[in-house]
Amino acid sequence: MSSPCENPSMAILDTINQDFSACCACLKLPVFGLEWDLTLKNPCSDSSWQISQNNTQLRFNIEDSRNCGGNCEEIQSGTAVANITVGNKDVLMDVDFFGVGELQMSDYERIEFILDGQTIAKAHAAGGGRGCQFGPVVKNYRHTAPYKLLKGTQHKLVVNFTTADGLFHKDCFYQINLKFSAQNYARK
Repeated sequence: MSSPCENPSMAILDTINQDFSACCACLKLPVFGLEWDLTLKNPCSDSSWQISQNNTQLRFNIEDSRNCGGNCEEIQSGTAVANITVGNKDVLMDVDFFGVGELQMSDYERIEFILDGQTIAKAHAAGGGRGCQFGPVVKNYRHTAPYKLLKGTQHKLVVNFTTADGLFHKDCFYQINLKFSAQNYARK
């Protein structure tokens, strides 16, 4: 007769406990509701958006255009929207962009981050008349991060992306990284 600890159910419980322990080690955000509602207008792919890092990293992957050896000759675009509520402490939100865009025309392929109806940051293709080559995106901030979000307030986050045309896309993507940190105030 086997002991109760050698029961196959115990292996399942061990797996659940490991998953639960790993989950508890996850980064806990000081905001609630950071769930992205995605729209995609991309006839060349149905999976351009990628979300990771506890929903704080959004990436739009661009399919290569036909004139650069790919299969796409259409505009690729999408929108991501989240409505968040700040917890019981003020929060600082950082916004940063990362990516590679076309080096043919400036401002084609562009992404923007909108907070409560106001565009606060953008990134776009560098341009330069270099055809199907790609390079780092150009970042522009209307307001310098971090952005203070007061405790108990609600905010609408919007990310818009477009290639603006169907040309000169080769190995390109645009990514936005968000970071939320609760504010602890020292007593005087």
